[in-house]
Amino acid sequence: MSLSQVLIQLIVGQQNQQTASQINELSNRSLSEILPPVIDLLQDAKVIQNPPTLMKILIFMKNCLTAKDPEKASNKKAQWNTFTIDIKNGIHGVLFNLLNSADSQVHSVLSEVIAIVASYDIPLSQWSDLIEVLTNDSFPITIQKVCLNICSLLFEKIDEYKMTVYLSKILPRFVTDINNEHLYEIRLNGIKNLLNHYRSFSFNNFDVLFDIVVDSTKTNISENALTIRLETLSIVVENLYEKLIGQNDRLCNFLINTVEKYGSSEDIVKKVYDVWCTIGRVESDTVKTRKSQNILITSISKLYPQIVRVINGFAKEVVQEDDDEGEDQNSVIYVSQEIVTYMTMVAHDPFSSNVLNSITQSLNGNQLSQQYISLMLFGAILEGGCSLKNLIVQNIPSIVQIYSNSQNGLIKMAASKALIKVLKMMPQLLNGQIINQLITTALNIISSNNKSYIISSCLLIGYIYKTVEEGNSLSSSVNQVHSTLIKLVQMNDELIQRTSLQSLKRIVGNLYKVNAKPLILNTFNSIIQFIQLLQQQGNMKAISICIQIMGDCIDELTEEIQSNPNTINLQQTMNILISYLANTDTFDSAMKAIVTVSSVLAEQFQVFTGPVVEKLLIALKEVSQSEMIKESCITIEQLSLAIKTAMSPYVEQLLTQLFNDLQSNQLNFKVKFTIIKAISGLAVGIGFNGFSRYTSVILNALGQITKNLLGLKLDLYNEDGAEFFESMMESILICYSRLYKGSDQTIINFIDVPINLTLSIHQVICSGSGYVNTDIIYSAVCAFYDTIVSLPFICQSQELFKKIFTPSVLEVIRSCDSNTEEEDLRINVDSLVNKLKKLGVFQ
Repeated sequence: MSLSQVLIQLIVGQQNQQTASQINELSNRSLSEILPPVIDLLQDAKVIQNPPTLMKILIFMKNCLTAKDPEKASNKKAQWNTFTIDIKNGIHGVLFNLLNSADSQVHSVLSEVIAIVASYDIPLSQWSDLIEVLTNDSFPITIQKVCLNICSLLFEKIDEYKMTVYLSKILPRFVTDINNEHLYEIRLNGIKNLLNHYRSFSFNNFDVLFDIVVDSTKTNISENALTIRLETLSIVVENLYEKLIGQNDRLCNFLINTVEKYGSSEDIVKKVYDVWCTIGRVESDTVKTRKSQNILITSISKLYPQIVRVINGFAKEVVQEDDDEGEDQNSVIYVSQEIVTYMTMVAHDPFSSNVLNSITQSLNGNQLSQQYISLMLFGAILEGGCSLKNLIVQNIPSIVQIYSNSQNGLIKMAASKALIKVLKMMPQLLNGQIINQLITTALNIISSNNKSYIISSCLLIGYIYKTVEEGNSLSSSVNQVHSTLIKLVQMNDELIQRTSLQSLKRIVGNLYKVNAKPLILNTFNSIIQFIQLLQQQGNMKAISICIQIMGDCIDELTEEIQSNPNTINLQQTMNILISYLANTDTFDSAMKAIVTVSSVLAEQFQVFTGPVVEKLLIALKEVSQSEMIKESCITIEQLSLAIKTAMSPYVEQLLTQLFNDLQSNQLNFKVKFTIIKAISGLAVGIGFNGFSRYTSVILNALGQITKNLLGLKLDLYNEDGAEFFESMMESILICYSRLYKGSDQTIINFIDVPINLTLSIHQVICSGSGYVNTDIIYSAVCAFYDTIVSLPFICQSQELFKKIFTPSVLEVIRSCDSNTEEEDLRINVDSLVNKLKKLGVFQ
């Protein structure tokens, strides 16, 4: 039986686990083996005339060409690129012929297949006639839809600079005759992808694209089309905010009018409010420098009254439902809180004053929905940083009364959350009498059988202990609080278990306020028992919190453990923590707890190092689990700094795997930065003498990475580009600083690369720093040179000193000194400058 026959039987036949496994195995065979029979089937008249079969063959072809796993996808792409132009052109022709299929499902999969192939070929300047076909407006509407969808997918799959030459031809197909109802949604989706992925082109063609998105003359559109427009607006605000100058009224009116028309649709209103949230997040960001158009402030007079009216309408329904867990599922109410928080952040106390005065009246009223909304708004105002203490204080008694007396679980939960906001933002406003009243009330409420009451009170107690600094108001009830939470953990209810554990975690770190340290050891031993119970229940999320509490208890018992290691059973503790490194739900918390143990024991941790490193090596091989690798690298760095030379026996194994991960194309640069820092952490931990035989290899590899990164073209006026630049430069410079710390003269052979790096960084920043926090970069630059100037052989050799501290380097350092403003980040700058002044280099 031929491979084509095998394929058709498997794909068309009855599907089960065995056939799925066989199909998967075939899709992972080499393209040179599997694509020929697939192409034969795609030219078979019987297949072409049977849309369900044709669609299944195309799905199979898609899985042959790419994969979710980045490494497999890269391998498949490499296989495709081994084909000759003639073979590729033949496949292109077969795919073009399938455009004539009338089935929409076939068209959807076909679009994906063509887009995948095009994403491989276009960057190599192949499939040159594709764009001509895709932009042909003489095709029937059904084929035009496919062509536009393919273009939209290309925006996602191909880098902008590779597509620039084609975009002037593609753009008219999306913006011309935009009101054609047959193509409207697919054109909108293409515009959305264009704005999301091709920033430079969108920036230069912004007006025509924005006009379509906020066009108020087109009123008879589907909710799906409106959703696309709203999602596109969020992208515009996020990526192209600076282009919105002069568009305040137009944008505001479009969003306000949309809610007026579709106010009964939770989905649509949520999408509108998502846009407002994006505006608020952008305009309230104090870290990144933006030229604010103040869209939110200028819109408050229209937006806030509408929000109150809309959420009051939704609140009536959710308050009546009052589900058992005290949580409503209305997304509009939650996103509205976020908008009000941003309004408070940008409009400050004048806005807050009006809201708080209106809240006072509603809290004292009898309408449950208004009470609920007032509690939510009160919390949002505090979250936004309201400083009107008198107005806040006047509402607290009403909120305490609602929390104590309300028979509605949803409102009781909202009241507890409002009080938690006070505790988080202004705990000094709650005096000892109120705190005692709240704890007593919470303990009484917990004794009920109402799940939502228990959860709201657990949360409140946890935050009381976390935020209240005056121990006297906590001491009388601490034993009862502790025993109550311990009992709740043993209830067979996942949500109650997790909530009580979270509160117990908050309390453990604050027992010092009430001189109740013995309870910490009691908690630790109870948690060991709980883990066994929770393991039987399969509640891994609760176990993760338990492990966090173990780490907190160990941290609080540092002095006791250091003076008497038998304070806790260290072997049992480490066995538990190491065992939970095998589970992705508990990996992070177990690693952090292990690092805590290592910091307490320092080099005495050596007896546990081997098993921990063994688990780390296993985790580092899981390149498909980037977060796990990232956490493993952070752990390696912290372990190395904590236990120092105790890591020496494992350096070679760890370095080998870390270098393998650095070479992997499955891991992004953010993860690779943590790998670099892990390597440098090893170097610092075991010291230059113990690490010196690896230094030259690492510096060579680091030098190559540095050169590759410097070759990247980054848009620093894009937040992602700026964040990447910050992380990249800081990580590399930290690594160089650590590798050179305490080193000998052999490092001079590698010094040119990091010096050139600092000069390049300075040049880039001087050309326009965009959203980059330059203080972070300047601090890292100075930390590097501070390490260098601290090496005795550098200062003892005038020739070496002048070779490194050239006029260009000194200019960079002066720029760092003049422009670093953040006090914490000036430490490295001041340290370097003072040393250079002592050497007579700086005046």
